[in-house]
Amino acid sequence: MYAIISDIHGNYPALAAVLRDAKAQGAENFLLLGDYTNSFPFHNEIVETLRNLPNTTAIRGNHETYLTHIHEMVLTGNTREILNNPLHWSYARHTPEDFAFITQLPETAQISDKGGNIQLAHEVQQYIPSPTLYTGPSAYADLMREKPFTFQTFLTYASQWLLDNPTVVDALRQLPMGVYLFGHSHIPLHINFEGRWLINPGSCGFTCDHDTRAAYALLESVPLQDGNYSWHVTQRRVEYDMNEVVEAVRKSDFKEKFPEFCEALLEQLRHGDDAIFRYVRSVSS
Repeated sequence: MYAIISDIHGNYPALAAVLRDAKAQGAENFLLLGDYTNSFPFHNEIVETLRNLPNTTAIRGNHETYLTHIHEMVLTGNTREILNNPLHWSYARHTPEDFAFITQLPETAQISDKGGNIQLAHEVQQYIPSPTLYTGPSAYADLMREKPFTFQTFLTYASQWLLDNPTVVDALRQLPMGVYLFGHSHIPLHINFEGRWLINPGSCGFTCDHDTRAAYALLESVPLQDGNYSWHVTQRRVEYDMNEVVEAVRKSDFKEKFPEFCEALLEQLRHGDDAIFRYVRSVSS
């Protein structure tokens, strides 16, 4: 059984809770989809944990790419102050060994299982065109604010919307049958189209789907009567000590250096909505 984990964003208490739960559920293999640090002040605790996690396949996300190219990034005005300065703060807090580990990870990976191939990428655009899927953080939050819905309702709605899109369906049909993992949007999702599984485990450490519990997914190959295999996906949610994260942020110099940015991060952490995205738009517009 595989545990699929993405978008930890420096939230070590959430990661620790997810790993405990995954192991209790019987997970023996771990598939990591990127964005491990850069938001909350547990940089090296996160990376040390992942470096020592057995049976792991890991790729990098956009935040690891930001770190890789940090000295080449050219941002000006409010955008630099809002995004680039906190990134430099995070960069300075990685040990050289941990920085090298996360920034030298591959962008994609593939593993083979008796159920078929499993592809790892950070963004869904690696597999299909880039429709919003109604899974972008703000799009999802707007829908939830307009009319609250359950996760199962969203799964049905998003699947129908995706599979009613001819461009998406054509792209899916070009893919070999198998499992296609992605993160980035922070919104859990899984669909099966003619043996092609798209799975987003959601965000382990910085949720955007109005559920503040840490998110991850379990994936298991299931034997069929004809001797072939299919897949079983379980989207999991795990409680963790959020106060530990809040206190760590408030005790760090991150809050002193970037007070408004920090408050937006903590607001999103507490409510599981799109607070940081709304803040960035409001200040940079």
